[in-house]
Amino acid sequence: SADADALWRSLPQASTREELDFRNEAANAAACAALFAAEPRVHVPATDPSLSGERVLTMEWVDGAKLDDPAALLAAGVQPAEVAPLLTATFSAPAAVRRGEGTRAARLRASGRGCG
Repeated sequence: SADADALWRSLPQASTREELDFRNEAANAAACAALFAAEPRVHVPATDPSLSGERVLTMEWVDGAKLDDPAALLAAGVQPAEVAPLLTATFSAPAAVRRGEGTRAARLRASGRGCG
């Protein structure tokens, strides 16, 4: 719409526009998928570049369970007690890579972008 276009053009800083550019999110998703490729408990939804752009990000649908629903987690084959440690490890991995820890992942993440 015209209002959305006017708002987009009025964003004050390049960093704000960069943050809202979904092409960057697609690149981050690809980097995260590579980072966690060896971790079978982590799945990063694939993006569809042919249906994505600066303002739209199209990703695969992934069925899941709410983290606060132990019965649904168990039905999905996830042990509720394993969720918190996995989340902590998953969200701290990009920071560890930026600090130079890791091997192949460190080279993949040399750009300093985070997952998520």
